[in-house]
Amino acid sequence: MKATSKNNKSIPTSAGSREVASLKEKIKLLEGQIKLKESALESSTNSFLENERDLQDKIEELDRRLEDLSQNAERLSEQESRKVAADVLPPGSTTCTGERYEFSFF
Repeated sequence: MKATSKNNKSIPTSAGSREVASLKEKIKLLEGQIKLKESALESSTNSFLENERDLQDKIEELDRRLEDLSQNAERLSEQESRKVAADVLPPGSTTCTGERYEFSFF
């Protein structure tokens, strides 16, 4: 009966060894997949951060251009106001902020 016992033990051990080897192989495959996914994630993260920096730079550039446009529009508006005032007011009269407004239609 001891021989039978030994044979019975060796069969499960042999099957167990194959199962362990199979599981070890699966572990190696899964570890490889994890490394690939980690690498892809790192690459994606770096790409995201680079794109975020580029977008921030573009936003700052657009803010600068908007400020320039606002200043130019303000200057143009002031120039147009002065031109209209100069065209409308007769010589010798003052502007809207002045004290003297004399219009003569006769």
